[in-house]
Amino acid sequence: MTCALCPVPVHTQFATAELVGAIVEGGLDPAEDPGWAESGAGSREEYARWAGHLCGMTCLRTALGTDAPSLFELRDGALKYGAYTEDGDGTIRGLVYAPFAEYVGEVYGREATVHRHLEVDGIPALLDAGRTVLPVAEFERFFAGRGVSLA
Repeated sequence: MTCALCPVPVHTQFATAELVGAIVEGGLDPAEDPGWAESGAGSREEYARWAGHLCGMTCLRTALGTDAPSLFELRDGALKYGAYTEDGDGTIRGLVYAPFAEYVGEVYGREATVHRHLEVDGIPALLDAGRTVLPVAEFERFFAGRGVSLA
């Protein structure tokens, strides 16, 4: 899928873009996503367990462009840097921004800056000319007040 307003591919953290609403807001189990294998996950179960945690990898994938690795290849790289961790009980933690920034810099040669406190109205100053962001009305619903910007 490509953005109609910009020259970059559009990715979602769920393999079947048409099911994002049903998964995020409707409670559909990600294991029911028929496109799960396209994510690079090793199994439907792995996909269902991890897909909801991979919004940062989805953003990275979009930023890397058309030749970007699969969502789960990016996850595997981030795991090696400690950008995600798993507790003893299996709870997934992350995205941990500092190791993520290190991963992005070392593996993809992109300068990544961690913003511990970020207001929505501060985002336009971080964007280069020609970049596109979700409309603020949609973006604010999911924005956590922190993030990473890539140069």
